[in-house]
Amino acid sequence: MHRGMAPRAQAKERLTMRFCLQSDISFSETDYGSVILNTRTGRYFQLNAVATRMLQLLNEGLSRDEVVDALIESYDVDRERASSDLTALIQQGLAADILKKREP
Repeated sequence: MHRGMAPRAQAKERLTMRFCLQSDISFSETDYGSVILNTRTGRYFQLNAVATRMLQLLNEGLSRDEVVDALIESYDVDRERASSDLTALIQQGLAADILKKREP
């Protein structure tokens, strides 16, 4: 985010941000979700089916807000919970070097 932006503009930018998998990530679906391997670090992660779907939608280029809408449509979840879970996934994915901000 840019310093000096009005709070409303910052909030809109957060909702429209797009993310994708880092180039050195290997992604494999399983019967219960997926397994992600960072081939550079050797770290791997197991995701449940909902987290897997979130990651797929992000990697397809959907914005945070669009992913939340898709989750509400597909699962019995309210907007606050879907947004909170997606935020946690994005934060953890960025911290673990699995996700990166998609360039415009």
